[in-house]
Amino acid sequence: MAFDEFSVQLSGQEPTWLTQVREEAWERFERQGFPTTDQEDWKYTNVAPVARGKFRPISGENKSIDELINLDAYADQESLQSRLVFINGICSRELSSLQALPAGVVVTDLATALQGEHAHTLREKLALKVDGNEDGFQSLNTAFLRDGAFLLIPQGVKVETPILLLFLTTKSETLSSPRVIVIAERESAATLIETYAA
Repeated sequence: MAFDEFSVQLSGQEPTWLTQVREEAWERFERQGFPTTDQEDWKYTNVAPVARGKFRPISGENKSIDELINLDAYADQESLQSRLVFINGICSRELSSLQALPAGVVVTDLATALQGEHAHTLREKLALKVDGNEDGFQSLNTAFLRDGAFLLIPQGVKVETPILLLFLTTKSETLSSPRVIVIAERESAATLIETYAA
């Protein structure tokens, strides 16, 4: 993994606290490594082929729309106007459509949410102290976090339209580590669909 190279790419583009969370996660991953079949939760899953892979962190480049497959193949009619699309781990505003969501519902990418009124809430969620149960994949995901989705469903709001988070990867051997943070307040309801495709 090229953590140092990845950190340099993000230098100055994120809050200091997030850089610290990322560095602490990388240190944990270096101590933990990937899970093995010796661990109870992983005894039936051999991740050695993944661990041997030469994956590179996303660079922030996005493919153009012309190079993508038909997005409608991944969404039913109900979620065509309530979808957030990510290409190689980065939110694509031009491919996303959120017009069907009711007022007050927040569905946005993490990069945008970190700059706005929900930055404090995100800090609380992303900077939670590790309780010792985090495995190597979770540490790796936090270390290479670049973007993801933030959803806030206010108290008492029922979202009738399904919300689709569509994560498309157009490059092979690419490491994309999106994080999805959902805050559903009391007596709220929503259907969330996450689709990952390459």
